[in-house]
This record gives sequence, C-alpha cells and structure tokens, in this order.
Amino acid sequence: MKQKIVLFVFVGLVSVLLSSYRSGYAARAGGDGTGATGSSGCSCHGFSSSIATTVELDSAGVPVTTYIPGMAYTVKIAATNGTTSTLSSFGFQVAVVQSTNAGTSGAVGAGTWGSMPTNVQLTTAANSGLPMDLVEQSSRIAATSGSGGNGTTYVESIPWTAPASGTGSVVIYGVMNAVNGNGSSSGDKNNVATPVTITEGANCPASSITATGHVLKASPSGAISYQWYLNGTAIPGATFISYAATTSGAYTVAVTVNSNCISTSNAFNYSNVGINDPSLATALEVYPTLTTGKVNIRINSPVNTLTYNIYGLDGRKYNMGTIAADATNATVDMSTLSTGLYILQLENQTQSATFKIVKE
Repeated sequence: MKQKIVLFVFVGLVSVLLSSYRSGYAARAGGDGTGATGSSGCSCHGFSSSIATTVELDSAGVPVTTYIPGMAYTVKIAATNGTTSTLSSFGFQVAVVQSTNAGTSGAVGAGTWGSMPTNVQLTTAANSGLPMDLVEQSSRIAATSGSGGNGTTYVESIPWTAPASGTGSVVIYGVMNAVNGNGSSSGDKNNVATPVTITEGANCPASSITATGHVLKASPSGAISYQWYLNGTAIPGATFISYAATTSGAYTVAVTVNSNCISTSNAFNYSNVGINDPSLATALEVYPTLTTGKVNIRINSPVNTLTYNIYGLDGRKYNMGTIAADATNATVDMSTLSTGLYILQLENQTQSATFKIVKE
C-alpha cells in the first residue's frame, strides 16, 4: 500500500514539473533565456537555428531603429518553423535594456511595458530576481499561422513606451520556443534572436503632414495626442493621426509627443479640386451618396484589386476592406455608422479616388 502511495505522489510530481514548462521561464524559475543578462536559450529545450527568430521595434507597424523619448511603440518578436517537426504552440521571452551593461548581470531595464496580450505576462524583476522586467508567456500560445509544420509562424507584439530623454541607446533581446504540446520539453525547439540596438532620437521631432486624396496624415506616429487646425482654428473632434479633409484651406496639426514636446507642423495647403485620379474615378460609379445603410460600387473597367477605407470628418478610420480584381460590383455596409458626412476612399497600387457619402 505504501508503494502505491509513493508511486502516486511521484507521478503527480512529474506531472506538475512537466506542466510547468507551459509558463514563463522567469516566472517559473527566475531564468532569462534572452541573453539580456549574459545567458541565453534554455538548456531544457532543444536549440535549433531553423526556428528563425527576430525582434524589432515597430512604430505604427513599421520597424524603426531610433526611438523618441516618451513615445509609444510596439516590441515584436517573430519566428518561423523551418524544421520538419510539428510545433503547434510557442512560448517566448522579450527584454529591453539600456545598452550600458547589456548582455551582463548588470543589465538595466529600459522603458515601460503596456497592457499584456492574451496568454502573455509581465514578470517583474522583484518577482523573478532578474535585474530587469521581462515579458513572457503565461501559458502556451497557439501558433499565429499554420498548423505547426514547416512554415508555421509565431508572432507576439507587446506595447512599449520609450524611456526618458538621456537614457541613450537600448537593446532588444528575445528568445522563441516552439513546442509540440506533449506536456514536456521533449521535441521542443528554441532559438535566440540577434539583439537589436535602438538609438535615442531627438526629444522633440518636427511634425509634418502628408496627403492621399482627401485624407491628411500627421507624422510622427505613436504620439500621445493630435489636434488638427484649419486656417488657424482648431477643428472639433479632429484628434486622430489622420484627418479626412472636405474644405480647401491651410491645415496644420499639433502633435503632443510627450509632456515636454508639442510640435506644430508647417501649413499644408489643401484643395479639394482635382484630387481624384481621373482614370480611376471614371472607372468607378458610387451610389447612392445619400444612404441609410449600404453604398454600391460599380466597376466599369478593370482596375485591379481595390482597397476601400471609410473616414469620418474627425479623421478616424471607421471601416476598411478589399474588392477583388475581377469584381464588377461591390457593396460597402455603413449601417452601423452614426449619421454624418464620410469619405469613401478607393485605391489600388498606383491610383486613388475619393467620394463623399452622407449617412442619414
């Protein structure tokens, strides 16, 4: 009887140990697999250079190599399964540290992390015993695309706010562990990303405006707030990075980058005359322009695949979609939008056309 009890306890303990592989390495064992503190990888999982892993800093979806102090960004870690193994899930770790002492036990964290995605946790230095906070999985995460075989991708993006001015360059570290989900480390594959150095940029960058048809867009992206002006007068509700203009005039935008930086752009002289590409506008027929719900698009000649975007006068994008290259008719549903004036923008790879739609 005693032997049965001991066996039961042993099996239960093994089960707990194996299941613990699903949680983050730092939260579970105070381990750093990224290399930020000098050690990298996880000896309990099999290293494979075929799990191609990268880290990057994104601003509005575009990778950057310079940060502006206090601005919001996204730290992205991604990997692709280049092995012949079926690895349907993944775990990871990401750390951002100051370049001074990066890759040593004296590493110092940089910036602050935002809200964690599903199945992702922030493991603080106080909880892990590491010298910096670290982001990792809280439980096993399903592959982003694919079913686990060769070519399957694993991607996680975490909001991050850049540190204060004077911090200097920072380094992003990351490790990805693709797993087969058998409850143990057997058959799993991990790879450490090449660290990426991000340099500190100007504390207060100049803002600017670009235009695509009716739609004006401010730069830089990732700022705390935006306020658009027409001929020097603030436009009520126009507080997004983009603004759908319907009136000719001089537009400016005030961009609040951080608490110490509000940058106002030079005037952008906009005219609503002749902004549509003639050939694309002629090829399309949009009706009705006064609607309670749906808007029809008739395509009278080949225009390749079209992308449509619906903008409000506040510059906010309310809807988007695509129309296949061989389509002759399409419908855009605006039934869920509030009453008011909207801009329907249609574009392909080389042309753009915009139409005003009134939703009743």
